[in-house]
Amino acid sequence: MCKPIPQLGIMALALLLMATPMIAQTPLGFELTYQGKLNAAGEPINDTADFEFTLFDADVDGNAVGSVVSVSDVLVIDGVFTVELDFGVLAFNGDARWLEVAVRSPHDPTDMDAFSTLTPRQPLTATPYALQTRGIFVADDGDIGIGTESPNSRLHVIDPSGILISSSTSAPTLKLRDDTDSDQFEILHNRAADELRIRNAAFENLLVIEKDGKVGVGTAAPSALLDVNGDARVRGMLDIDGDIRIDGEFITDRILLGPATGQFLDQVQADGGGQSPPNQLWQSFTPSINGQLSQVDIFIRGTSASDSINFAVFAGEGPSGSPLVDTSFAIPVGLGDWHALQVSDLPELTAGELYTIVIANAGADDMSLSVAFGDPYPFGRISGNANVDLRFRSYMTPNAAIVNDAPFIVSDQFQESANFFSPPNSSLWQSFRADYDGLLAKVEARLHNSTTSSQVRIRIYEGQGTGGSQIKSQTFDITPGVTDWVEFPLTNPPVVQLGQTYTMRIETTDGNDISWLFENPGTYDDGRGSTNVDNDFNFRTHVQQRGLLGIGRPALVNTLEVEGSASKSTAGDWRANSDRRIKTDIETITGALDTLDRVRLVSFEYTDDYQRTHAGVSDGRYLNVIAQEFAEVFPDHVHSSGERLPDGSTILQVDTYPLTIYSAAAIQELRHQTDKHLAKKDAELESLRQENAELAARLAKIEDMLSQSNHGK
Repeated sequence: MCKPIPQLGIMALALLLMATPMIAQTPLGFELTYQGKLNAAGEPINDTADFEFTLFDADVDGNAVGSVVSVSDVLVIDGVFTVELDFGVLAFNGDARWLEVAVRSPHDPTDMDAFSTLTPRQPLTATPYALQTRGIFVADDGDIGIGTESPNSRLHVIDPSGILISSSTSAPTLKLRDDTDSDQFEILHNRAADELRIRNAAFENLLVIEKDGKVGVGTAAPSALLDVNGDARVRGMLDIDGDIRIDGEFITDRILLGPATGQFLDQVQADGGGQSPPNQLWQSFTPSINGQLSQVDIFIRGTSASDSINFAVFAGEGPSGSPLVDTSFAIPVGLGDWHALQVSDLPELTAGELYTIVIANAGADDMSLSVAFGDPYPFGRISGNANVDLRFRSYMTPNAAIVNDAPFIVSDQFQESANFFSPPNSSLWQSFRADYDGLLAKVEARLHNSTTSSQVRIRIYEGQGTGGSQIKSQTFDITPGVTDWVEFPLTNPPVVQLGQTYTMRIETTDGNDISWLFENPGTYDDGRGSTNVDNDFNFRTHVQQRGLLGIGRPALVNTLEVEGSASKSTAGDWRANSDRRIKTDIETITGALDTLDRVRLVSFEYTDDYQRTHAGVSDGRYLNVIAQEFAEVFPDHVHSSGERLPDGSTILQVDTYPLTIYSAAAIQELRHQTDKHLAKKDAELESLRQENAELAARLAKIEDMLSQSNHGK
């Protein structure tokens, strides 16, 4: 056997490539071509030879990588031989490798002779294009960059023109999955439909983007630019500039949910004390919502001698803008109170824009209206003086649903008229009835200049007077000797409930006195002052609310308020929690027949003024009860609606559900009475049956005796 000299020349090393198979082509395998030259005694070998090739991770010692590759009966010509070696793709991971070669020559068909290991091991080095091919950069840590020599991930591509993934298949797919998890996502281009899809491991379409821009979430066939099959949630602002449809039907125009309906108080400047310039003035104001101006209230002073006025409304500040209203009204002479000017052709106003009320005397004598100094109304001004404001109230009917979602403050109960002031006192109170569910955020009182105290404590009690539970106590510094409204904002405001009575008490803490303006006789119907049942102190309350929804009107009191009709697709299924575990002090309803007998059921028509400000109310007769009468029978089921009449009093609303329960209870009473009556009648019939049976027996006995007597003759 020839013992070759330990000299091995590496003539060429083929690249190790892994190619993507192409249709009608043979994919490149993982073999590398190794060519060397064998010399024996300094002369090239011309013979056959057997080889064993082993990969190592070090030039000396180290660990073998993969299996030994054996090649037998290789023809060596002039010392040159060429073999194909396949160590597998996993053998070359980017780390350095050395090749150890063992040889025997000539070829041993018996495979008995030993191999001679050549030294040193040969380092396997990459050719220039194998190390760094065109456009591909491989960093020392194995990160690959295309278009960048600083890759910061396993694959980092930078190309101003984008990335193209092309395939001859009908649906080229990019699959993303965790090595430890079989779940995956697929991003594929469906060429047949020319659309992009994102699917899960179950091949369910999660997102579909069609070539015309339609996007489907949860559906493979979007019918609109965005088609969501399932629930959707928006956690920020949803800005809709277009129409809304439900089941294909247009229901709104730019998210307006219904016609202009539901008058409610918008702007208020209730302070007085001054007198208007004679015969003509204007007052600018800023509405808070989009809608129609339906009414303006002005305060006519007792010294007014005019019996009529001209009333106009202009866009902008002052009477130089576009005219919106031009009409005239008869007014009471020397009224000394609020007077309503109801607008017949309701003009459209825009929230946040300035408008102007113009009032001109049309009578033979001078008019006198109430004004206030010190610029109490910050959203407008009176003619001639920016620091003076007319005493006025404006009412709007909204032309869209109003959703009161964020916390907001609403004016609740108030009593502003005054003709007296109380003697100096250390403690006074006024009761009131809440028109809203919410937090009592602020109370106000109008004090007289005979007040000497500089610090007071405000206490809020449940019920009328100070005998109920105290729900708030807070101390405030005030300025003594000022005749004006004093605001008392409440920290950690207490909860008040619609229809419940509360009491505001003002007491001094420094040993001095307060003096509170009041009206005698009082005109506030839902409370009283502490000094006299007929007196009412000047006060205002303000309640913070949230989460109210109005459709076609503002929701003033209830969580949901609808102007006009409401319906659902089927009857029933209007449910309420009625679990035994949430109830206490349970009593069976008795006397239902007598209670129902006290309720007057009526048919009626709504007034012209109410229909004018409620477009959802049509002509015709309606069925219901009278709230004031209903309150005498079911006082807990009559509440304020939050709306007010022109005189400032609240409109009452009723919950007629007690009629349903009491009607059912009345039927039960009638059933029990009927059952008792029938039982009595059954007993009477049974008694009569027994009497008849006894009489029949006696009659039969008599007849028998007579028969025997006749036979004896």
